[in-house]
Amino acid sequence: MNAVKQIYLLLICQGFYLGSVCQEWTFPSRAISALIGSCVEIPCTYHPARTSGTSSTVWYLYHRLKSSEILNSRDSSSVMAEYRGRTSLVPGENSCTLRIDNVRRDDGSKNYYPGDRNTDAYRTQSRTVYLHVTDEVNIRLYMSNVTTEGEATIIRCTADHTCGSSPPSLRWNKPGQVKNKSVEISEGYWREQSELTYIPSYVEDGSHVKCTVTYPNGEDIEEPGMLNIEYAPKNVTVAAIGIDEVMEGSDVKIQCNSFANPAVDDYEWYKGKAKLPDTGREITVRKVTRDMEPYSCAVRNRVGRGESAPTEIPVQYKVLSSTNIIIPATIGTIFSLLLLALPTYFCWRKKFQKLTSNETKASPDATYTDLIKRDIENDYEQFKTETCADGTYTDLVKRDMESAYEELKLKSGKEGSVIVQVQHAQSSVPREKKLLPAEHIATLTMGT
Repeated sequence: MNAVKQIYLLLICQGFYLGSVCQEWTFPSRAISALIGSCVEIPCTYHPARTSGTSSTVWYLYHRLKSSEILNSRDSSSVMAEYRGRTSLVPGENSCTLRIDNVRRDDGSKNYYPGDRNTDAYRTQSRTVYLHVTDEVNIRLYMSNVTTEGEATIIRCTADHTCGSSPPSLRWNKPGQVKNKSVEISEGYWREQSELTYIPSYVEDGSHVKCTVTYPNGEDIEEPGMLNIEYAPKNVTVAAIGIDEVMEGSDVKIQCNSFANPAVDDYEWYKGKAKLPDTGREITVRKVTRDMEPYSCAVRNRVGRGESAPTEIPVQYKVLSSTNIIIPATIGTIFSLLLLALPTYFCWRKKFQKLTSNETKASPDATYTDLIKRDIENDYEQFKTETCADGTYTDLVKRDMESAYEELKLKSGKEGSVIVQVQHAQSSVPREKKLLPAEHIATLTMGT
C-alpha cells in the first residue's frame, strides 16, 4: 500500500507540480550522536534521482511554532547566528548531507530536518532527526589475553564516529605492521579500524599497548591494554643469599634466580659438570672452600628452558680471633730468636770443650766448679810432697825459722835475740823458703 501511495504521489507531482515541490528526502530515522568539539554529519539524499541537485538546500531547526534555518546553500544571511559558519553541505550525488563543525552541547537534544525554500521533509514526510551530543567516545581494543614470545599476534582497535568525511586517526605505541580501514556500520555511523601485527618480546611483558585516537578537533583519546607475554626463563643466575660475605669453612645457601612467564616449575642443579639431586630453588653448600668447583642451575616452564653460567661462590679467608693471632706470633718470635742464638751457643760450647778437655777425660760428669777445685787441690798436694808429706803451711815456716836460728848460734857463739820479719802473700802458697842475712838479724822471735 505504501509503495502504491508513493508511486501515486510521484505521478501527481510530476504531472501537476514543479520538480522542486515534489522532492523527497532520505535521512536517518534514529538519533545521531555527536562528540562535543568534533564534527557530525547527518546523511541525506533527495529525489528524484534524475536531477543533479536542488536549486537550494535548507536545513531547519524544528520548533513547534516556527522552525529556523541553520543552513541555506544560497543565502547564509537567513541562517541563525549560533550556526553560521559551522554548517555546510557534504558534496556528493543528490547529496543534502548536513555537516556541523565544532559541535556544542547546545546543539544537542534538538530535532532537525531538510528541505528547500518551497517545502521540507517535515511538511511532506512529517519526519525529523534527533541529535544527541555527548563527550563519550566508543573506542575498543581487541587482543588476546595471552601471547607467546616470538609468535606474531594481531591487535585490533576500533573507533566509532558520526563524521564520515573527517574520520579520526588511529596510531599505536608498539612496532609492527599496521592496516587501517573505514567501514559504514549503519546510517550515519562509521567505524575506523586499525590492525597491528605485533611480535611480542619478553621485555614488554606487563607493559601496555595503546591505541590513540585523534579526532578532528585535535583531541587525543587513548585505549590501553596490558600485554601478557609468555616466555621461557631468561637471565638465569646463581647467587648466595642471607649473607654479605661467605667465609671459608662455613655453610652457605645459594639461590637460582630467573625471569619467566609463567613461573618456573622445575629446577636442576650442577656442581661443575655433575648433576646434583637437589630440585628446589635454593640449596645449601656445606663447608665452602675457595678452590671448589662452580655451581650452575637450569630452570624450565611450559614455554621452554633456561640455564645459568657456571658461578663461583665468592669465598673469603677465615677470620682469626686475637688470641689465635698473638699466640702463633709469639711462638714464631721465640723460635726465630732461638735460631739466631744457636750458632753463638755452639761456638761457645766448642771453645769450652777445648779448655776442659783434660779434666773431662778424668771425670766426664764434672762441672766447671769441680774442675777449679780439683786444680787447687792438685797444687796443694804437689807442695806437700816437695817438703813434708805431713806438714802444713805453718809447720813449714816454723821449721825453716828454727834451722836458721841454729845456724846463727853456731856462727856467733853466743845466744842472742834475732828478730825475723816474714812476709808472705796470703793469696798464694809459698813454694820456696826465704832466709835473712845474719848481719841484719838482731833478735829472733819465735812464734807458734
